[in-house]
Amino acid sequence: MDVKYKKYEQTANNILNEISNYYSLPKIQIRWSDLAKLLKDKYEVIITPYTSFKGKIAQIFAGSLYVDSTGTIIGYNATSQQKPSRQHFTIVHEGVHYFCDVNTSSSQSFSDLLQKQAYSIEEQEQEDNANFVASLLMCNDESLIHCLSKGYNFTKLMNEFEMSSNAMWTRIYNYLHYNLEIPHNRSKTLTSAFENGDSLDRRTFLNAFIKNKQTFVKYCKDVYIFSSNDVRKMFSNIHVPFNGSYFYQLQNLIDDLFTEKGKICPNCNRTFFNKHYCSFCGTKLNDYQFIKKEGLKMKEIATFDDGIAKVCPNCSIENVHHNLLCPYCGTYERNICTGITIIDYAEYILNCPDVIEEDLDWLFNFNPDNLKKLNGGIPGNLIFENVIGTDDYTYSKYHHKELHQVPGYARFCPDCGCVTSYCLQGFLKPVSNDNKSKDNANMK
Repeated sequence: MDVKYKKYEQTANNILNEISNYYSLPKIQIRWSDLAKLLKDKYEVIITPYTSFKGKIAQIFAGSLYVDSTGTIIGYNATSQQKPSRQHFTIVHEGVHYFCDVNTSSSQSFSDLLQKQAYSIEEQEQEDNANFVASLLMCNDESLIHCLSKGYNFTKLMNEFEMSSNAMWTRIYNYLHYNLEIPHNRSKTLTSAFENGDSLDRRTFLNAFIKNKQTFVKYCKDVYIFSSNDVRKMFSNIHVPFNGSYFYQLQNLIDDLFTEKGKICPNCNRTFFNKHYCSFCGTKLNDYQFIKKEGLKMKEIATFDDGIAKVCPNCSIENVHHNLLCPYCGTYERNICTGITIIDYAEYILNCPDVIEEDLDWLFNFNPDNLKKLNGGIPGNLIFENVIGTDDYTYSKYHHKELHQVPGYARFCPDCGCVTSYCLQGFLKPVSNDNKSKDNANMK
């Protein structure tokens, strides 16, 4: 939760507890008038309407708080310029100033202006506190959850808490965004749909969601990959009638939550909420938002300009003398297009790992002259012994006029799609949902 908003909530809860204890009143029943009553009964605050304002002052002045040695007065604009719901908010707003900002040892005054640009920076901080806390006092969390769970629509909520449409909209948005930590745009969408959605399903989805929010939160912690079937199971678990509109609203909510707060395992590609390590393989999770913004950081082998590795990808010894073949382990250190198609690679390597033995002599001695000798082809399938038989030689068509160098990160040739020498030798694995573990270096 946002630090500032958490502070606003703590202040509101302290005042709510005081009201609850003073009148033996459950929080769920507390309304704005109970705060006004506490100010009068316990603190002898005078609350009085201003009815004689005219002209511009009636348009810009909402209310005031005045404190001196003789007592405290809260005044509010009661002219036709201000609706009753705004007058109620002003009384609570000035009451928050009384609890939070008043120094009883000296005379002080506070003015609630409708034109916010008239405040100094210090005054604006006090006004922000008063506004947020007043909103929480007029419609506290327990009461809001109770009414939404009971199926109250937007208009009924306004009447119940005697709040304006703007104040009610802001209160619901704040609860979704700050308490439930739903992303900003989705909170706006849900609140606006609840207020005036173009269908009954749009206007009632929030009621169903809040009624079952605890189950939803638990489900987010327990379920890792939110497929369509998972959403259907969730509907079943939380006893929400399934229909198209509810389904898509819930799916959109899940997508937004995951985009902002989700984690993804770079090894097995499973998705999580509120976790740091994959419970399947133990790998440290990546922030999905970072991955979406920056892209996956895939393993790359550093090479010289001619494509020869700077460090042997097999034995990790530095290639000081710029050798094509590593003098320590014999590895072919240049990344080139092999001419072996992805179909052949999948059929003869990935699907038959136990029977394949690689013979890379052709690769070690390969140069542009070989293309002429082989009539434009290279022994693609020939490099795998005991697959098609040693006497049945099949040649793959090489798609380039000369030996084709590719970048140090390439698993496949970007021009023809054939397997590269680094991939063929196992230094770079093809990227897929099942083996990102080998290539995602999680580099930063």
